[in-house]
Amino acid sequence: MAETRAAVARTDDPSQPVPRDPVGRRPGWVHDLVVEVLAGADVALSPQDVHRRAEHSLGRPVAASSIRNDLRRTSNLPDAMVERLSYGRYRLRRGVHP
Repeated sequence: MAETRAAVARTDDPSQPVPRDPVGRRPGWVHDLVVEVLAGADVALSPQDVHRRAEHSLGRPVAASSIRNDLRRTSNLPDAMVERLSYGRYRLRRGVHP
């Protein structure tokens, strides 16, 4: 909470730099987390399972919508690492190693 207040306080002072991402996450971190979770699974997972395992792996909350959006978006790409097997079932594409 103190970090949040500090970040908010800095926005009022234009001479102080404001971090773009106060928690230190970089672009693509959700996708990397999803791939990590799916790589560790021996069966296809539901978005809820991926979300639960992602939060456990990261040690902090992750928006479930971020996980679902990444699964949906990346599984539709022709060269995607994530494969949609059926409604609500995802896994890493065979032969792909993260």
